[in-house]
Amino acid sequence: MIINFKGAKTYIGTGGKSLDINKMTLCFLHGSGQNHLSFVQQARFFAYKGYSVIVPDMPAHGFSDGNPCKSIKENAEWINDLLVKLNLKDVVVIGHSQGCLVALELNRILKNSLEALIFVAGSNEIPVNQFLLDLSKENPQKASQMMVTWGHGIDGDMSINKWPGHSHYGEGNNIMCMNKPTALKYDLHSCNDYSDGIDAAKKY
Repeated sequence: MIINFKGAKTYIGTGGKSLDINKMTLCFLHGSGQNHLSFVQQARFFAYKGYSVIVPDMPAHGFSDGNPCKSIKENAEWINDLLVKLNLKDVVVIGHSQGCLVALELNRILKNSLEALIFVAGSNEIPVNQFLLDLSKENPQKASQMMVTWGHGIDGDMSINKWPGHSHYGEGNNIMCMNKPTALKYDLHSCNDYSDGIDAAKKY
């Protein structure tokens, strides 16, 4: 679904079902340089299992307009305000990579409403290689391609996929190319600069 949020078009995946605020909501938070398509299969699965599901494209990512958030705290505040706008109460947050840091910071704000936090390939800190930080500013497309290559490894290179006609590299690169060019730079710097994860976790 598409809503006007904070003066910008904002896209929120719902797994193919209408949002129901009376159900427990699973909120999926994408990682650096990604968007709702990173969770397209998971969102659909849980939506058809009876949960309400939201997979928001952060500002400047995927189908969402606006300027990219410049810190993990800004990302968390944006998600907090979105949950308030949608009037969601019982929320499980599932974060991937950068999304885990956003979930931790969100915990400071929404601790009375969060049912649980689930991490997928995350940590309380995510330091980023300086070369990748520099490249994300100078040549974001090249930085994206390198991240997709590292993420999938040799299996991706051989296009091994259980779904005929699908390519790990092709899909990964296309997902990251959907975002505004500056999005990856701010995502990676936000991860590299965040060091409050342990303290944020204690607030639960």
